[in-house]
Formats: sequence, structure tokens, C-alpha cells
Amino acid sequence: MREEQQIVTCMIVNTDYLREIIPVCSLDYFESNQGKRIAQWCFDYYKQYQKAPYEHIEDLFGSWSRNHKDDPEIELIRSYLTKISAQYERMAEVNVPYLLDRAEQYFGMRSVKVLIEDLTSCVTGNELTKAESLIGKYKKPKRIVSGAINPFNCPEAVHEAFEKANEPLIPFPGPLGDLMNDQFVRDSLVGFLAGEKRGKTFWLIELAVRGFRARNNVLYIAVGDMTRDQMIRRLYVYLAKRHFKMKKDGYIKYPMFDCLKNQYDLCDMRRRTCNFGIYNEDGKRIVDNELIEEGYVPCDACRILEPREYYGAVWNVTRKADPALEWFEGVSLANKFMKSLKGKEFKLQTYPNRGITVAGIKDLLDIQEYYEGFVPDIIIIDYADNIAASSRLEFRHQQNEIWQDLRALSQERRCLVITATQADAKSYGKKSLDLSNFSEDKRKYAHVTAMFALNKSDEDKKNQLARFAALVLREVDYNMDDEVYVLQCLDIGRPFLGSFTPRKLKELEKEK
Repeated sequence: MREEQQIVTCMIVNTDYLREIIPVCSLDYFESNQGKRIAQWCFDYYKQYQKAPYEHIEDLFGSWSRNHKDDPEIELIRSYLTKISAQYERMAEVNVPYLLDRAEQYFGMRSVKVLIEDLTSCVTGNELTKAESLIGKYKKPKRIVSGAINPFNCPEAVHEAFEKANEPLIPFPGPLGDLMNDQFVRDSLVGFLAGEKRGKTFWLIELAVRGFRARNNVLYIAVGDMTRDQMIRRLYVYLAKRHFKMKKDGYIKYPMFDCLKNQYDLCDMRRRTCNFGIYNEDGKRIVDNELIEEGYVPCDACRILEPREYYGAVWNVTRKADPALEWFEGVSLANKFMKSLKGKEFKLQTYPNRGITVAGIKDLLDIQEYYEGFVPDIIIIDYADNIAASSRLEFRHQQNEIWQDLRALSQERRCLVITATQADAKSYGKKSLDLSNFSEDKRKYAHVTAMFALNKSDEDKKNQLARFAALVLREVDYNMDDEVYVLQCLDIGRPFLGSFTPRKLKELEKEK
């Protein structure tokens, strides 16, 4: 009954779902008379208005009940609608492809059960001809879109394919968005390769919250490295942009966009916000950060207005830190945050190292769906190297199996799966990672739809920068040497404050 209620709820509130379910749905497949009647109202409403009834389901019920005042089912239908009404907002924006797959499976099992009941009746009545006819006519319920098509004569399928490719579940602005957005789509497995202590968890939290803000259901699974308390603190520091501990000196360094032209005093534009540079022609620093009060001001006026004139750089300013975040302040912020995302869910699940397998994650998803009606659009696993294997194969082969299973998870659940993996020992001291820096098994590259390198040298840490590059991208031409620089301030939990594509000093020298 719970699956039936989920199907009926989606039919009431989601037009895309209702349109897709009509060809595969027969009223005989519903277990309850209430479900059958409400489904029929949805079918009729869609036929007339080409959309789901949503709040008008109450009008349809009212109209029917006035004409059937003595029908004993009135109260049963009222109770049925009341029970599922709590799910309306949640189901209005759902993972439609996955829920359609589940509905197809449900109707498949129901059709078999109905067939068995009819055949049993035929056996009892000694009706062999009728039984054979029922067997011959039986067809498994199946959505039309899942069958073979002529791609050159099916505009609906073409529209769906192209639209899906343009709908990132996690949108970033600027150059980082140009690099990553197209990979953050359903049915995808995206990995991040990084060295030890390069901010993988900070980055995965950024992706999770940004995806949640974009009105997606998000499941964050922390395996091994972070406890629940640690994760909660990180999430609230991110939300508040304030740390839960006061810095000893009471100050933080905050990165700001700057321009090499400004730093080398090579800009003569009126919009420039400074009138001197901080480097001489030999690249030697002529002022220190402490002297910023004497007049140097970072300038990124061209970054938006005239991108061709912008030579990205970063300048750290020293700011007085805000007071340490108190738990009740975090709760107040979270309440405001959640009001803007009514109907969407963010779930955090933590496990010890090797505390769960991919099969266990699938079981968790089944439990959350069955008991809570929660279906994620985005699953973030922090991180894949700490997942336990389901087999007793050699460790290297176990790792390959885990990544294969993660890819299957993204396809079966029709969602975006994101995880991270540790780079090998050779990555230490290396400025930028490449494909040779995989750990354990390179076959993980074969299973992802995208793999990005998260690079951060000691100099980058000092400047509060991270560098991202594509190692593996499907359906896109790319260059592994092209990097996007990201400004970040981890003291306030923010691994993304903006991004720019670097331009080399040689270009400036030519211009000069």
C-alpha cells in the first residue's frame, strides 16, 4: 500500500510523472478502491487540462462526494487523501525518472498477481480455454519511452535528451561552472582526486549544500574520516560563515579577487581602484600585506565588465574574525535556511571506516524511501576509499568493484553520485595531479562519468587557493593542463568564494 500511495501522490502533484505513468498504468493494478478512484480522477484531469490536478484534487473529491452522498467509500477516500497530503510538497519536485522505474516495477508485480488470481479462478472453474487466452494476452506493463525508438523521428525523446544535458543539479557560476556544471547531472558518477589534507570534505560539503539550495534532495554519507558531531559543526560553520572556535589572534585572512595588471602596475584604466603595484618588473614584492592600509587595493573591475582585460590573481586581506558561532545561533540560521527549501530534504548519515558497503547504501536508500518517502537526487559519499568491499577479492580488485557498484548506483537510482578518492604517494610535493596519481586501481577512471583533480600546493594554501582540472570527462573535449583557480576561506568553512582562469605573466610581458 505504501508504494501505491507514493504513486498516487506523484500523480496528483507532478505533471511529468503523470504524463509518463498513464501508458503503463491500469486501474486493475491498484490494491485499494480509493487508489483506483483517485487515479481515475488524475487521468481524467490530465486528459482535459494536460497537467496534474494538485490542489484541485480536493475539488474533484468534493464534486464526486456530493453526487455520491450515500457511498460508504467517501470517508475512506477522505482519509486516504488526508494521509498522503503531507507528502504533496515533497513529491511536487522529485526524482521523476527513478520513481517511474519503481512504479513500472510495482505495476509489473501487480499485473503478475492479478494474472495469478485470474488463472486460479479459471482452474477452479475448469476453464482451460479462458486460462490459455489470459496467458497469451499477458503483457508486462512497460513505459513506451523505455522501448526501441527511431531517434530521427521522435522529437519528444530528442527534446528529453538535450534538456537533461543542460540541467545541472549543482550549478556553479563563472569559470568553475564552465568546467563542472555539465557533469553534475542525473545518472552520473563524479569523482574528485586529491592528496591528503587538501580539503576534500570541505569541498564535498560545498557540493552538498549548493545542490540542496538548488532544490534537490541530498543524502550525505560520511564514511570513516568524520564523526556525526564533526560533520554537524562543519555544516553549521559553512552556513554561518563563522567558526565555532575563536582564533587566538582574533583575525582571519580573507582572499579577494585581484588582477596581475594591478599587482604589476600595468593597468591604466579609469575603473582601476588602485594607483600603484606591489611587484616590480623582476617579480619581487615591493610591499607586504601589512602595508595594505597605506593604499594598495585589490582590483577586479574588469573580471565582469571586460574579461579580456582581466588577468586573474588573488590578494589576502586581514579581517577581524566574527565571534565564535554558538549552537543556538546555528539553529536559528538553519531554521531560516530550511524555510526557503520547504519540501526538500537533506540527510546526513555517518559510518566508521569500512562501516558500510555499497550494498548497505542501497539498503539504506530502500529503508529511507519506504519509511520516510525520501528519494535523493544527489548522493555524496565522503569518501569511496573508506567503503567496505562486498567480496573477498584482492584489495585492488575490491576497489574496482566498489567503483563499479557506485556507477550502478547512479544508474539504478537515476541520481547524481559524487565521491572523492585519495591520490597516491607520488602526489606528495607534486604541484598538479595527473592520471598517473590514482591509488590502488586505475580502473576507477573507467567507471566515472567525470574525474576532477583538486590541486593545492603549499603556496596555494598560503594564498587560500585551490586549483581544479579535468582528468576524465565524457562527451566533452578537454585539456588536463587547463586549470581553474578557486578562492577559498576554510576558516569560515567556505571552499568556494569565486573562480577565475589564470593567464600567464608571459602574456602580460607581450602586452607590455
